[in-house]
Amino acid sequence: MGRKIKKFLKRQWILVWLIVASLMLVTMIAFAEYGEVNNKIKRVLAPSASLGNLFTSNYLGLGSSNNRLAYFDTVDPDKEYEFPVYIRNYNPSDPNTLYNGSIKYSINIQLAHSNGTPYTSAEVATAFASIQGAKPSIAVSDGTNYVTLGSYDTDAGAYVVGKIFGSTEQTKFTLNADNTSDTWNVTFNNIELDDDDYFVKITATPTNADLEPISATIGIATSPDVHPQGWEGKFMDATKTESNVAIPISQYDAYNYSVLGTGEKWLYVCYDPTKLDVNPFLQHAEGTSKVEIITSYKGTTGGRTGWYSLKIHANPDTDKIFRYDLQFYKVNGFDPSSASNSNKTSAEDNFKWMSSNCIELVQSATELP
Repeated sequence: MGRKIKKFLKRQWILVWLIVASLMLVTMIAFAEYGEVNNKIKRVLAPSASLGNLFTSNYLGLGSSNNRLAYFDTVDPDKEYEFPVYIRNYNPSDPNTLYNGSIKYSINIQLAHSNGTPYTSAEVATAFASIQGAKPSIAVSDGTNYVTLGSYDTDAGAYVVGKIFGSTEQTKFTLNADNTSDTWNVTFNNIELDDDDYFVKITATPTNADLEPISATIGIATSPDVHPQGWEGKFMDATKTESNVAIPISQYDAYNYSVLGTGEKWLYVCYDPTKLDVNPFLQHAEGTSKVEIITSYKGTTGGRTGWYSLKIHANPDTDKIFRYDLQFYKVNGFDPSSASNSNKTSAEDNFKWMSSNCIELVQSATELP
């Protein structure tokens, strides 16, 4: 038997060689295809799982329409209100996992109206013309770099309305394993709490191709008056322009909704998923929060079959988090002004309608089943 096989191999060696070569080629192709598919999976998963949320801030977030407020309990007689803005290379819910490598970024600081529109020097001059005494300004500094928005630059002959730091490769700021966070202190000078026209817009732009800019328009406000051991939810977007004109609801692509309060509670932000969709990057005032999406309604109002809920275990006495900022997007071009029972045109009226018909805050002393 062995001799017959040897004899066959000698006579048909070309055929045998072709069969072996074909099998090897098929194996190589299959392995290469597996490798390519595996690499594609890695490319898809890496940004969303580990990179996309590792350029973070306590105020700034993805997108350009973020509207934030820094809250203060008491009125400062010196009219100075200061708060820090952190720029980080990690997600605060997992501070031990840093961005793999260095993040280089620039930062753009602008004097802005509440809707994020930057001031012009002429607008500042007009606004200041009727103000007696000390003029309003917003100072921003990291300890080395400094700008005072609203001040007058005699050399330029104009008011300072913005400045970019790190505009060149040599001056960009770097976050890495040795420096995981930069602090930019913001000071509002001679600006009243709850002023609806003087804001600072801060945008941090990374040079890394796998990261996106983060931004926010920030103002100062009185701490919300909430009942002890209680929470409230409300829309935080500006409802009027700098000219005190009502903003049509159609101009909003997304809605900023905040939950604020005190005391340990299980919070359920219930919403209609046919009208609103939640931003996957859920942030509170101190960073990305641990919020669970539940595909069920946790309220008691009838007729809300199919609603979803965001579950939050709020425990500010332990984690020092008194505010959760959420962002909702329109679904399928949802327009509250044309929805049933609405028939309103201003954003303020539509927010009130949505608070009753599209979104609801439920709070419980225990976790709901």
